[in-house]
Amino acid sequence: MSILTRKETFCLLGSLGEMDSGALGSMEEVLVRLTRSTSPLIRREACLLLGRGGIGGEALVRLLGDGNTAVREYAAEALGMKPLAPEAREALLRLSAEDPAGKVRAAAIRSLASGWGRRAPKALRRIISEELLPGERSALVRLACYESMCLLDPGCAFHNILALYKNAGVKVKSGILDALFLLLSPENADEIHDFLQSLLPEKEAFMVQASHHNLQAALERVRD
Repeated sequence: MSILTRKETFCLLGSLGEMDSGALGSMEEVLVRLTRSTSPLIRREACLLLGRGGIGGEALVRLLGDGNTAVREYAAEALGMKPLAPEAREALLRLSAEDPAGKVRAAAIRSLASGWGRRAPKALRRIISEELLPGERSALVRLACYESMCLLDPGCAFHNILALYKNAGVKVKSGILDALFLLLSPENADEIHDFLQSLLPEKEAFMVQASHHNLQAALERVRD
């Protein structure tokens, strides 16, 4: 890989990005080599492709300790795209509690929940609710905790997600609306409808308006 220029490497990554997950499996060795690139952008893109292909678990765990925040975040997200191996679970648990960057902790928490799914042990729910949430000051991480709790036990943190919206920033507000889109069901449609009626999307940033529009359209389909 050392004979490739950075431009050529990005072209290669672009080509790999067009492959389906099955085809990516045959490119594991190439992608793992790219995770050792001196460019954090290349390491980050390699993480995404490894995650999509469900491959390179050892390399992704290694990258959880990368010096670049975005690389750690992408590595954490990528690990959650498939069932978690024991070493990945342990590494993500440490990251969710110790990483200095909120977006990395949030990614680790989401991957723990998605990688374990509803078969997750009660211990994970206890860790999220009793160890990670209390005292957490980042709204982004708190949202990740509530989303994960809903994934592990649907409905248990639904009201907390709604309550978090009021004082949130643009990214968290958009994330909350996207989370409600995923949680939307005939059982909670009326409550989400009432919540949306209380908002003034025209006064929000474009990102929030777009998430609001998507949720509103999905809500109308569910209530018809």
